Amino acid sequence: MDWDQQTKKYQSSLLDDLTKLLKIKSVRNENEISKEYPVSKGPTKALDYFLQLAKRDGFQVYKVDNTVGYIEYGNLQSTETLAILAHVDVMPAGKEWDTDPFIPQIKNDRLYARGALDDKGPGMAAYYGLKIVKDLKLPLKRKIHFVIGTDEESNWLGMNNYLKKVGEPTLGFSPDAEFPLINGEKGICTFTVSFPQQEKTTSGSKIIKFISGERVNMVPAHAEAIIQSSFLSDIEKQFNSFVQSNPIDGFVKQINDQKILLHVIGKAAHGAFPETGINAGTYLAKFLSTIVDVDLINFI
Repeated sequence: MDWDQQTKKYQSSLLDDLTKLLKIKSVRNENEISKEYPVSKGPTKALDYFLQLAKRDGFQVYKVDNTVGYIEYGNLQSTETLAILAHVDVMPAGKEWDTDPFIPQIKNDRLYARGALDDKGPGMAAYYGLKIVKDLKLPLKRKIHFVIGTDEESNWLGMNNYLKKVGEPTLGFSPDAEFPLINGEKGICTFTVSFPQQEKTTSGSKIIKFISGERVNMVPAHAEAIIQSSFLSDIEKQFNSFVQSNPIDGFVKQINDQKILLHVIGKAAHGAFPETGINAGTYLAKFLSTIVDVDLINFI
């Protein structure tokens, strides 16, 4: 069998299905989390779309607690289950795109959209692999569960519910990012460190606000702090000099005669490759350490 010829027959329909999936803004929205939408509406909408595709193609589909779905196929009498683990949630797109990240575009035979590589594209390619196997009626030794997660970028709620309600598969792989080179995932530990606010500092300046980053597994491209001080003009001069002396950009915004906002612009990167980014948060903390002496900044 010529597999190249077989797959070419599906290229147009795969691209059409993938384009529609990429248009769904499946970014986790903390303000939408509810009993009905445990992972918020966007990822749930993407999950429902994927399951509808599978039903269209004649697969049996299941959904668990509105957090994860799976397609069941193969030898249903087998005691062994092969799991194919994909996910439809995506990271926030950020502000550096030249085009709308949720309107897919093809340029020079490359598809550009948020999630095209992580993980809607590889997931859809793997799904079509299973669809081709089904259409050709090829025999399978094991039961197949094509698992569609909705929370891979955050808390793995979907996978945890799948393991709890359905059970652990015998073996499996994850078609994510540069698949097949990347074919599995490892766990992650996320924790929060809190510091009490220090009302007074030796310099007389005070940090009112410090914020950086959108997700824990991304190098933050933006960071900002609000400073209260009697020396705002000096701080502004020092900040501008700091920006010019480092591989960052930034700006200052006067709030009132006692408060100033400092904004640092770095470069976003995936947490797996932090060396490719420029951490705006650490650069801002480095500058703040020159004007205040507080535990939070010293920790960063």
